Amino acid sequence: MNSPLNAALASTILDDRIRDAERQRLARRLHARAGADQYPRVTVRLAGERDEAAVRRLEELDRKQLPREPMLVAEVAGRVLAARTLATRHAVADPFLPTSGLVELLDLRSVQLRQEPGGRVRGCRVGRFVRAVTSPIRS
Repeated sequence: MNSPLNAALASTILDDRIRDAERQRLARRLHARAGADQYPRVTVRLAGERDEAAVRRLEELDRKQLPREPMLVAEVAGRVLAARTLATRHAVADPFLPTSGLVELLDLRSVQLRQEPGGRVRGCRVGRFVRAVTSPIRS
């Protein structure tokens, strides 16, 4: 066997593998950044009865169970991709799509709903507050 030739071949193979690993790391970082801005329009709203099937589907995909209480959903192009309870902070999301940013939006919105304009947290329970906000206006 030719020792210098084997060493040169091993060095070339090692350099190729290091370059491939660097390319894959860069691709993962770029993909993660693109996922943050993946959804140009997101609707964050209170969940209604029509969202029950979508929330159940998310629970099955995420293998978590949410308590049935007032919750927020993040909707993209008419499809619910994440849901979060208002009181307990439990959330479910589609694990096959980049949804961590959507869950963060739901967290932010739930905090906004619980705060008064002066920055103090409301003394009432979140459920009562949500019912008051979502109840129809009577004239």
